Amino acid sequence: MKPGNQVVSRNFAVLSAGQLGSRLLAFAITIHIAQVLLPELFGAVVFASGVLLYAGLLVDFGFEAFGPIEVSRGTSDPAKLVGNVLTFRSLLILPAFAVLALFSYFVPLPQMSKVMIDLYGLSLLATALDTGWFFLGGKNMWPAVVSEMITQSTLAIGAYGFIHGGSDALLMPIFFLTGRLIAVSFLLALFVRQHGVPKFGIEMPYFKQLLSGAIPLCGSQISAMISNNFDLILIGVWLGTGGAGLYGAATRVVWVPTTIAIAYYTALRPLVAHSFVHGFHTVEAMFKRSVRVTTALAFGIGAGGLMLAVPLMTQIFGDKYSTASPSFIVLLLAFCLMLISRNYRLILVTFNHQVTDLRIMAAAAGVNIALNLLLIKQFGITGAAFATLASESLILLLDYTCTRRLIDHVPLGRYIPKPLFCCLVMAAILQTTAGIGSVYARVAIGGIAYGVLLLLTRIITVDEIKALLDTWKPEAKAPVQPAKQPVLQTSSLDPVPQTVNVTATGNE
Repeated sequence: MKPGNQVVSRNFAVLSAGQLGSRLLAFAITIHIAQVLLPELFGAVVFASGVLLYAGLLVDFGFEAFGPIEVSRGTSDPAKLVGNVLTFRSLLILPAFAVLALFSYFVPLPQMSKVMIDLYGLSLLATALDTGWFFLGGKNMWPAVVSEMITQSTLAIGAYGFIHGGSDALLMPIFFLTGRLIAVSFLLALFVRQHGVPKFGIEMPYFKQLLSGAIPLCGSQISAMISNNFDLILIGVWLGTGGAGLYGAATRVVWVPTTIAIAYYTALRPLVAHSFVHGFHTVEAMFKRSVRVTTALAFGIGAGGLMLAVPLMTQIFGDKYSTASPSFIVLLLAFCLMLISRNYRLILVTFNHQVTDLRIMAAAAGVNIALNLLLIKQFGITGAAFATLASESLILLLDYTCTRRLIDHVPLGRYIPKPLFCCLVMAAILQTTAGIGSVYARVAIGGIAYGVLLLLTRIITVDEIKALLDTWKPEAKAPVQPAKQPVLQTSSLDPVPQTVNVTATGNE
């Protein structure tokens, strides 16, 4: 395995394992509070935490996405970079909390929901001081993993130890704030130990350069948030917290595969950003491998979800949440499209096409808003799910089209026939297991069968699995190389030629 691919595999292995562990813990917390609080109060928690995400984006201002890219390029002093970002974020806490408080005051919801929104808003302080993005950009994944585990462990102790009924619902944002503050303090202490105290303050024109890279990504994040979260807000306002609870349960199941996807693309981002210096050809083979594997996984998850969604929702949350099954199916299909499209979006973002990415995400957000306004009142939470599916379809189409303008041959279509065949075989196997009582056993059978089929059709090879397992072995630290100045123009992925000829060879 090439060094670059080994770095990605190692980072992905560490980050995905940690994130999967923390999200499984978070999922267990969700199951507990959903069963204890029931749809109405569970919906209040889901709605308040969903509103918090928008205020958090205002405080973050795009640095969660741009920060790792800047760190990977190696052109900024760590203390100076982190100090500028933390200072700027801290200045945004009060404006963001004011917007959140105004929203909670005017939104037509019960008083408990309003109070819960305000309590969740206190965690904006932790958002401002979070330095997890710095460690991710430095290809150092374990601090972010530990930080996430601290947050979820604290929340789990609070939820299972103290949330036993509806009267305890307001404790959830308190436990969340406590976990976030402990996690952020750990990251700050680690940063100070490795790089010294951040140089707080805003240094112009250095910060202007940072801001020019972060603002488009901030816009893209807001657009993505609207595409993924606006439906929940509209459901809470129009259908009440009961509807938000049902829809929130469906989205929380999709969390688990989404976590793996986020971990993967987070691990991939620093290496792709590093190739900005040397040219796209340095990550060409890895990019094609990524499209091949993620497309196969997307097909398998989508096919399995179509067959097992209804019994899975009932098994996890109980009969009161069974009406959310159709929404879960559609949301899972939307995730499958996202899993594929983010390959192309990563290329656009890391090669300084943030404005193009912003336009794509803004267009998808516009479609999402329009469809939610049209569909939710008529079709309820299922209509909201279809709006998400439509926006993700548009993102995939536009990301693929724009990337194809930069790369002569963009892989996708060639990787569809084999996974489609594997899905049909897996579906037949799952159909024969319909009499098995446990849906978890059917999920395991389907997953194993699909994995074997991927190996037999060489969509994923044994050598690739061995290489991934080898990344768990201790890694010898390579000497630090001085950063080179970028030679790549923002109008192209490679300086010469203007269009890169990417061809498939074998499995690539």
